[in-house]
Amino acid sequence: MRIKVLFSLVCWGLASVLLAGAPKSYLSFRQDASQTDSFLQHVAVAFEQAKWMYVATFDGTAARVRPFGYTAIIDNRLILATSTKKEVYAQLKQCPEIEVCATQSDGKSFVRYKGKAIESESAELLAFFTERFPFFQKKYKETLRLFQLEPEMAGIFPEGRTGAKPETKIFKK
Repeated sequence: MRIKVLFSLVCWGLASVLLAGAPKSYLSFRQDASQTDSFLQHVAVAFEQAKWMYVATFDGTAARVRPFGYTAIIDNRLILATSTKKEVYAQLKQCPEIEVCATQSDGKSFVRYKGKAIESESAELLAFFTERFPFFQKKYKETLRLFQLEPEMAGIFPEGRTGAKPETKIFKK
Protein backbone atom coordinates (compact mmCIF):
# COMPACT_ATOMS: atom_id res chain seq x y z
CA MET A 1 0.00 0.00 0.00
CA ARG A 2 2.83 2.42 0.90
CA ILE A 3 4.47 1.85 -2.52
CA LYS A 4 1.19 2.70 -4.28
CA VAL A 5 0.89 5.90 -2.25
CA LEU A 6 4.55 6.80 -2.93
CA PHE A 7 4.14 6.21 -6.67
CA SER A 8 0.93 8.24 -6.70
CA LEU A 9 2.65 11.17 -4.97
CA VAL A 10 5.63 10.99 -7.34
CA CYS A 11 3.21 11.08 -10.27
CA TRP A 12 1.99 14.42 -9.00
CA GLY A 13 5.50 15.72 -8.33
CA LEU A 14 5.07 15.77 -4.57
CA ALA A 15 7.68 13.22 -3.49
CA SER A 16 9.69 15.89 -1.68
CA VAL A 17 7.06 16.09 1.07
CA LEU A 18 7.03 12.36 1.91
CA LEU A 19 9.55 12.42 4.73
CA ALA A 20 10.75 15.34 6.81
CA GLY A 21 14.31 16.21 5.88
CA ALA A 22 14.25 14.09 2.70
CA PRO A 23 15.94 15.59 -0.36
CA LYS A 24 13.79 17.15 -3.03
CA SER A 25 12.45 14.74 -5.59
CA TYR A 26 14.35 14.09 -8.80
CA LEU A 27 11.03 14.35 -10.61
CA SER A 28 9.72 17.81 -11.50
CA PHE A 29 7.23 19.17 -13.94
CA ARG A 30 7.06 22.33 -15.99
CA GLN A 31 4.41 20.77 -18.19
CA ASP A 32 1.16 19.12 -17.12
CA ALA A 33 1.89 16.03 -15.01
CA SER A 34 -0.41 13.95 -17.23
CA GLN A 35 2.10 14.38 -20.09
CA THR A 36 4.94 12.72 -18.21
CA ASP A 37 6.18 9.26 -19.10
CA SER A 38 5.14 6.84 -16.35
CA PHE A 39 8.20 4.63 -16.86
CA LEU A 40 10.52 7.62 -16.42
CA GLN A 41 8.69 8.39 -13.19
CA HIS A 42 9.64 4.89 -12.04
CA VAL A 43 13.25 5.51 -13.15
CA ALA A 44 13.28 8.78 -11.17
CA VAL A 45 12.28 6.91 -8.02
CA ALA A 46 15.11 4.42 -8.67
CA PHE A 47 17.62 7.29 -9.03
CA GLU A 48 16.36 8.77 -5.76
CA GLN A 49 17.15 5.49 -3.99
CA ALA A 50 20.78 5.57 -5.18
CA LYS A 51 23.49 7.42 -3.32
CA TRP A 52 25.62 8.02 -6.43
CA MET A 53 25.09 7.90 -10.16
CA TYR A 54 27.93 7.22 -12.53
CA VAL A 55 28.07 9.11 -15.80
CA ALA A 56 30.04 7.54 -18.65
CA THR A 57 31.44 9.92 -21.28
CA PHE A 58 34.11 9.74 -23.97
CA ASP A 59 37.02 12.17 -24.16
CA GLY A 60 38.05 11.38 -27.75
CA THR A 61 40.51 8.64 -26.85
CA ALA A 62 39.01 6.73 -23.91
CA ALA A 63 35.89 6.28 -21.83
CA ARG A 64 35.60 8.31 -18.63
CA VAL A 65 33.28 7.51 -15.74
CA ARG A 66 32.61 9.85 -12.83
CA PRO A 67 30.17 9.98 -9.93
CA PHE A 68 27.37 12.52 -9.82
CA GLY A 69 25.66 12.96 -6.49
CA TYR A 70 22.47 14.54 -7.73
CA THR A 71 20.44 15.12 -10.86
CA ALA A 72 16.79 15.58 -11.85
CA ILE A 73 14.22 14.38 -14.35
CA ILE A 74 12.27 17.35 -15.65
CA ASP A 75 9.66 16.98 -18.38
CA ASN A 76 10.77 13.43 -19.28
CA ARG A 77 14.46 14.34 -19.62
CA LEU A 78 17.29 13.53 -17.26
CA ILE A 79 19.06 16.79 -16.36
CA LEU A 80 22.76 16.94 -15.51
CA ALA A 81 24.28 20.05 -13.99
CA THR A 82 27.96 20.85 -14.37
CA SER A 83 30.42 23.70 -14.79
CA THR A 84 32.06 24.94 -17.98
CA LYS A 85 35.35 24.59 -16.10
CA LYS A 86 35.06 20.81 -15.71
CA GLU A 87 36.39 18.21 -18.13
CA VAL A 88 32.97 16.56 -18.26
CA TYR A 89 31.54 19.71 -19.86
CA ALA A 90 34.01 19.48 -22.77
CA GLN A 91 33.36 15.75 -23.09
CA LEU A 92 29.59 16.24 -23.25
CA LYS A 93 30.03 18.88 -25.95
CA GLN A 94 32.47 16.75 -27.97
CA CYS A 95 30.61 13.42 -27.75
CA PRO A 96 27.08 13.82 -26.38
CA GLU A 97 26.14 10.11 -26.39
CA ILE A 98 26.36 9.05 -22.73
CA GLU A 99 25.06 6.56 -20.21
CA VAL A 100 24.19 6.97 -16.55
CA CYS A 101 24.09 4.05 -14.12
CA ALA A 102 23.22 3.80 -10.44
CA THR A 103 22.83 0.99 -7.91
CA GLN A 104 20.01 1.32 -5.45
CA SER A 105 21.14 1.60 -1.83
CA ASP A 106 19.73 -1.83 -0.93
CA GLY A 107 21.83 -3.40 -3.72
CA LYS A 108 18.83 -5.24 -5.13
CA SER A 109 18.70 -3.46 -8.47
CA PHE A 110 20.40 -0.94 -10.68
CA VAL A 111 19.13 1.63 -13.15
CA ARG A 112 20.61 2.61 -16.53
CA TYR A 113 19.74 5.61 -18.67
CA LYS A 114 21.19 6.12 -22.14
CA GLY A 115 20.73 9.26 -24.16
CA LYS A 116 22.11 12.21 -26.04
CA ALA A 117 23.21 15.14 -23.87
CA ILE A 118 22.05 18.46 -25.27
CA GLU A 119 23.17 21.66 -23.60
CA SER A 120 20.14 23.67 -22.60
CA GLU A 121 19.91 27.25 -23.80
CA SER A 122 16.64 27.77 -21.92
CA ALA A 123 16.74 30.52 -19.33
CA GLU A 124 13.35 29.24 -18.17
CA LEU A 125 14.74 25.75 -17.46
CA LEU A 126 17.79 27.20 -15.69
CA ALA A 127 15.56 29.35 -13.47
CA PHE A 128 13.22 26.42 -12.81
CA PHE A 129 16.16 24.14 -11.94
CA THR A 130 18.04 26.59 -9.70
CA GLU A 131 14.86 27.51 -7.85
CA ARG A 132 14.42 23.87 -6.87
CA PHE A 133 18.12 23.05 -6.44
CA PRO A 134 19.77 26.35 -5.37
CA PHE A 135 23.04 24.74 -4.27
CA PHE A 136 24.06 24.30 -7.94
CA GLN A 137 23.86 28.06 -8.56
CA LYS A 138 25.83 28.75 -5.37
CA LYS A 139 28.51 26.21 -6.30
CA TYR A 140 28.98 26.98 -10.02
CA LYS A 141 27.68 30.58 -10.33
CA GLU A 142 27.97 31.85 -13.94
CA THR A 143 29.71 28.63 -15.10
CA LEU A 144 26.62 26.49 -14.36
CA ARG A 145 25.33 24.63 -17.41
CA LEU A 146 22.47 22.16 -17.74
CA PHE A 147 22.38 19.25 -20.13
CA GLN A 148 19.10 17.56 -21.02
CA LEU A 149 19.40 13.91 -21.97
CA GLU A 150 17.15 12.95 -24.84
CA PRO A 151 16.23 9.43 -23.73
CA GLU A 152 17.21 6.52 -25.98
CA MET A 153 16.89 3.75 -23.38
CA ALA A 154 16.06 3.50 -19.71
CA GLY A 155 16.00 0.36 -17.64
CA ILE A 156 15.68 -0.97 -14.14
CA PHE A 157 17.50 -4.26 -13.65
CA PRO A 158 16.87 -6.30 -10.50
CA GLU A 159 19.62 -8.35 -8.93
CA GLY A 160 19.36 -11.87 -10.36
CA ARG A 161 18.48 -13.72 -7.15
CA THR A 162 15.29 -11.68 -6.61
CA GLY A 163 13.55 -13.39 -9.52
CA ALA A 164 12.15 -10.06 -10.70
CA LYS A 165 12.20 -9.26 -14.40
CA PRO A 166 14.12 -6.28 -15.83
CA GLU A 167 12.03 -3.36 -17.00
CA THR A 168 13.30 -1.41 -20.02
CA LYS A 169 11.98 1.10 -22.46
CA ILE A 170 13.47 2.10 -25.80
CA PHE A 171 12.52 5.60 -26.89
CA LYS A 172 11.92 6.51 -30.51
CA LYS A 173 14.50 8.76 -32.12
